[in-house]
Amino acid sequence: MDSGTLASQLGLSKMPSRPVMDKGEATPKIVIAKNDDAEKKMLEADKNAITTWNKHNSEAYGSFVARIAFFTI
Repeated sequence: MDSGTLASQLGLSKMPSRPVMDKGEATPKIVIAKNDDAEKKMLEADKNAITTWNKHNSEAYGSFVARIAFFTI
């Protein structure tokens, strides 16, 4: 997701962008590169972020985004 595309799709920008998807991908693609503890920790953090986003829990999601910004997950 990029802010330019999002703004255009919401009608906040007149710049051209990709159309809004009717539905998401049927099956998510998860690639396991090393299968080490660090990778498992990042996968769990990503699942938690999606869960908090879907629950509209802005405080928890904001906390997740803040930790990513400083690579402290």
